[in-house]
Amino acid sequence: MYEFKDQFQSGSEKSSCFRTYTIEQGDTLFNIANKYNIPLRKLISANPQITNPNLIFPGQDICLPRPFPYRREISYVVKRGDTMFIIAKKFDISLQTLIAINCHIRCPYLIYPGMIIFVPAPLEWIEGICTYYSPKKTKKPIYTCEPDEQVLNSHNVVALNMYDFNKLRWCGGYIQIVNIEEPEKMTEAFIFDEMGGPEPVKGTNKKIYAGKQGSLDILEDKIHQSTFEKIGYKDHGYAKVKWRLIPSPCPYDKTLQYYFKEISGGAWMKIQIRNSLYPIYTVKIKKGNKFVPMKKSYSYFMYGDKAGLKKEYTFELTNCYGQTIIDENVPVGQKDTTIIGHSQFERLHHPF
Repeated sequence: MYEFKDQFQSGSEKSSCFRTYTIEQGDTLFNIANKYNIPLRKLISANPQITNPNLIFPGQDICLPRPFPYRREISYVVKRGDTMFIIAKKFDISLQTLIAINCHIRCPYLIYPGMIIFVPAPLEWIEGICTYYSPKKTKKPIYTCEPDEQVLNSHNVVALNMYDFNKLRWCGGYIQIVNIEEPEKMTEAFIFDEMGGPEPVKGTNKKIYAGKQGSLDILEDKIHQSTFEKIGYKDHGYAKVKWRLIPSPCPYDKTLQYYFKEISGGAWMKIQIRNSLYPIYTVKIKKGNKFVPMKKSYSYFMYGDKAGLKKEYTFELTNCYGQTIIDENVPVGQKDTTIIGHSQFERLHHPF
């Protein structure tokens, strides 16, 4: 039996402190950060009372920030035969993530029946109206997110309302869509565009303001035929649906890809991050000993250096859930080329 624990909320929490940890003999901030799957910089910044990060003492209490911002958690009662590994596999999360969430357990490999541990709660569904649109045959569709053509041609595509689209925060996200009244009718699609204003209901004189929060608009063209019929009926013109963000199917290999759209004068580049499990929100690039933000333009990130671009760079990438990863030594490609990265975000739990 699972229970929701509403006291654990997302990034809207007043405090960044997730749980308190008491320093033990032999502990270092580096080892604690590794043990609980927390970036070292994040652990240090969550503990401003520590003036020297290299000097901590047994018995000292420190703050462990949330490893990544799940909205809430559910409690799970350990059963006979359970281990942390078995539970992690059951809930489709990594063992490291499960240990990080349960940092109050001193020895995670010693658990017993009746003990309560925490696992990530399912990502919540969003409800809205789904319509469909067909671009004019004489014009090639222009997408806000400028998707990879191979992905575009092999997957369904939706435009998202401006409120959930949230200034491209979910650009490139992959969602599951389910008809509320007929749950057996469902499909999955990439978010590659932002919706416009009121949408006419096909075959009637009515209009629905499909741009309201929660609403979607599915693309129908020569490549994406009968997509809407997977979740609704065309003669109705729209369907009441619920949808949620799920991990991208990542059609190529498992790591991130860097598409270099433009390289100018050897001193400026414009790139797009592809093949990510979740939408990319911010990208920073390592300059000297620190990371500096790359300027965002639609679904691209830009960086320039008057001294000239280096042959390779290290990137710090953050997705829409606040997960941050470091991708080191990524070569700079030529214009209109794709470079394979070395990292990928961790797959977050969602309902089975």
